[in-house]
Amino acid sequence: PSPTPPPASAAMSQSVLHNHSLLRTPYESIHVVTRNTQKIVAKEMSDVVTEMKRLSKAAKERSKGANLINATKSITSIVRKLQGLKRKMQEGQRTASKYVHRCQARLDHLNNVCKSARLAEGRVEGTPAQDDQLAVLAKDEVVLRSMDAMLVGHLMRQGCLASAASLAKSSNIPDLVDSEIFQSARKVVQGFRNRDCCPALAWCGANRSRLRRSNCALEADLRVQEFVELIRGNNVGDALKYARTHLANFPESHSQIVSHAMGAIAFAPPS
Repeated sequence: PSPTPPPASAAMSQSVLHNHSLLRTPYESIHVVTRNTQKIVAKEMSDVVTEMKRLSKAAKERSKGANLINATKSITSIVRKLQGLKRKMQEGQRTASKYVHRCQARLDHLNNVCKSARLAEGRVEGTPAQDDQLAVLAKDEVVLRSMDAMLVGHLMRQGCLASAASLAKSSNIPDLVDSEIFQSARKVVQGFRNRDCCPALAWCGANRSRLRRSNCALEADLRVQEFVELIRGNNVGDALKYARTHLANFPESHSQIVSHAMGAIAFAPPS
């Protein structure tokens, strides 16, 4: 006898589990935006407070011939920094609001998916039970949107970003896909193909705290690769400067990678 297919609700539950990133991704994006905005505010406010203290000290020394022109320049500089900080905070707020809206849209979508699964099983009062639950779900608009989102995700993971964007647009599911992540990943891949580690290092810089928590050596590997390329190009002096700047501060867990890289200096071509 043929195996009995699982209930529609169980199938949809498995689908939700397999696509847990549907909620996780925008939530983590909100966290990243908030953290980056906090860092910007802390840095800018520190600079402003330092400038205010210097200005206050200069004001107390006015009777001793303090330069009013310099004081005016300092005040103008503080105002410009605060205006720039305001713009950055507004930009961060707009970005965070976009991801909050995306989270809400996905919660609503998952709620509708669960309702569709219950309807297919005939659990809602007044709805007759259906023999072929999967056939019922296949005609449901909410389930079709979910399937389109899965197909878009698959196309993006395969690198078919143009096809994925076209399908997402025709299916009207912009809040169910994360095209920004795959666009960022494509830049990193293209950088590697062009022997350029800068896009990957920029990504590492934006996610450094997470990489450290997971003890990931990706940034160390990229820095070592750039160091080795300098050695290969017979730029030993630049390589040493690069090592002092970027390789000296890695944690002890990455020391073996750095030590092996420094050994490459002994095999540098003679100048």
